[in-house]
Amino acid sequence: MKITIDTELVTKLIAKGNDIFLEPDGDKSLQTFLEMKALLDQAEQDIKDKLEATASRFNPNFKSIHGDHVVVYRRSYGSQYYVEEDKIDKVPQELYETHVDATFQLAARPISEIVKAAGEAGFVVTKKKKAGKEVYSIDRKVDSKAIEKWVKENGGMPYGIFEDTERKSSLTIKLKDNEK
Repeated sequence: MKITIDTELVTKLIAKGNDIFLEPDGDKSLQTFLEMKALLDQAEQDIKDKLEATASRFNPNFKSIHGDHVVVYRRSYGSQYYVEEDKIDKVPQELYETHVDATFQLAARPISEIVKAAGEAGFVVTKKKKAGKEVYSIDRKVDSKAIEKWVKENGGMPYGIFEDTERKSSLTIKLKDNEK
């Protein structure tokens, strides 16, 4: 694929962008711009996919790549650690918090006690099936820094906590001059 960007055309498209309101064919300039943008967006995604695949072969846990002119950052989404509900009574309480509807907090308790306490406090706790398992609208937020400290001090993961090794990630590519 060869992409040539005519900067004069881009300037003209910007100038004519408001013609959509003034001329019958005014949306042609916006259409041309959006088609160019779609090509560039796809090219950027292809570059990111190749960069991630290549960098992951060298280091599956890479965080960034620093070139002379650009920096590539990898960012992961979602929680890194989760509590195993059937082992909650043995998980150290300082490693996580429990939230129900983001406003109702309880210390370490079995799920049945939390559901009961939330119901008594007037919160609706929904239960549904997801991937064949029961899921509640209760969120246990694991303190990643506390887990990392625990691992350093104890030489392994705490009982009842597991790491999500399949977290989604994305790359950001920036010019070094625009890095800040």
